Amino acid sequence: MAHFVTETAFILMAPADTAAPVIERPLAATRKVFVEPEFQKELEEMAVRPVLDSNPKAAAEYIRMEHDKWMPIVRSVKAGS
Repeated sequence: MAHFVTETAFILMAPADTAAPVIERPLAATRKVFVEPEFQKELEEMAVRPVLDSNPKAAAEYIRMEHDKWMPIVRSVKAGS
């Protein structure tokens, strides 16, 4: 599959109607840890690239884009079964 890049994404998720302050607390804690040099070194050793400016809207858009990219392939494989 030329021109396709695969990634593994770890996304913290909550129900759509979760209050903003509830979302912000783990988001702020995650951002705080991600900027620590020792943690960055550990991530780098595992080839993990954190997204430091993520937010619920950006995460939802990423999921939509990945879905749109991969569903045609999933459908073509399923059709060929």
